[in-house]
Amino acid sequence: MWETSEAQLCPYYGADRIAEPEGNLANCSWFGKKACCKRTEVTSVFSDMFKLFGATKECEDRLNYLNCYFCSPDQEIWFREKATICRSFCDSIYEHCADAWFEDRMIRDIFTDKTLQDGGFCKDNFFDVVDSEKDCYKFDAVPFSRAESRLYINTNLVAILCLTFVFVRQFV
Repeated sequence: MWETSEAQLCPYYGADRIAEPEGNLANCSWFGKKACCKRTEVTSVFSDMFKLFGATKECEDRLNYLNCYFCSPDQEIWFREKATICRSFCDSIYEHCADAWFEDRMIRDIFTDKTLQDGGFCKDNFFDVVDSEKDCYKFDAVPFSRAESRLYINTNLVAILCLTFVFVRQFV
């Protein structure tokens, strides 16, 4: 994460919100010192998510971090009309989650090699994807390190918001 002492705008929420301290951000607590989201917003988002079964810790960590993008105080760097994700982050989500199950299908069966080209996994889930590591939302493993992980996440609450959209689009 980038550090700055200046006020950080939160474009996901419009022009009037700035990042500020917010306690008790379940599943997104690493943003607590300076967050764009409110506790009630995190609770609402994570309470409506579907479960991903058979996911590895690495998968859960990446999905948890992805699903907390709306809390990041660095939104003004990588959020335009929607979140811009670094391709390396998107690819690592797929790599670590391919063998997990969403409802009755494995992730690798939902997303073929063709859909993975050009960041398809994230694009299909309504994110923009860029090949560079600049001006995009990227994974930070620090909040999920062994020593700190119990402070930051409850893996029983980790699920996939973004895959919900894919299933809706595929079956409609």
